[in-house]
Amino acid sequence: MQSPPNPSPPPGWRVFNDQLMPDQTVGGYLARGQKISGACDQRDCRRRFWIDFDNLIRRGFAPFPVRELKALLLCRRPGGCAMGFKDSREGSGLPLKLLSRFEPVRIRLRCTRCKWEKTLTPDRVATQLKAAGTGSGDTLHVDLLEKLSKPCAKCHQSAWACEVLWPQAVPSWHGKSRSGPPRPDEKPGHDRLGSR
Repeated sequence: MQSPPNPSPPPGWRVFNDQLMPDQTVGGYLARGQKISGACDQRDCRRRFWIDFDNLIRRGFAPFPVRELKALLLCRRPGGCAMGFKDSREGSGLPLKLLSRFEPVRIRLRCTRCKWEKTLTPDRVATQLKAAGTGSGDTLHVDLLEKLSKPCAKCHQSAWACEVLWPQAVPSWHGKSRSGPPRPDEKPGHDRLGSR
């Protein structure tokens, strides 16, 4: 059974400009089950740690950006901290078979050189991967770029970008101020909300 039109994204994900993005907050990482570890290989440090998202949530840090959390974990070593962070593969992407449950969702493959693009359903992508023997419905959307072996048909370069399009009936910024370049129908400096 298919989901109703314009469903909410899965837990730990959000939609920005009609594209599915990972929620980069403490709550987002916990919701999608993605872990973060850190390690320093400097001889005078050798620190190792794993971020305890459950504990941070209980203490009210759910909306805290993980980027800022990582900055707080750096040490004050002379010459700068050498801590390296690693996000786990688990929770980093969504399987194509899960994305196919949401009818309006599409996968867009885009050449970053010549801007050629192609939009496919998640089912169609999974079928093509299975036919090529490189994947299936269990393939994560973040792994699709690794599966592309053909160069762009237009410019013959292999500079692909892959995006999950999650159209919304009401834009996520509706009723709020919005940053970024103006839409094609807007004039610079024009009131964006008044132009709708």
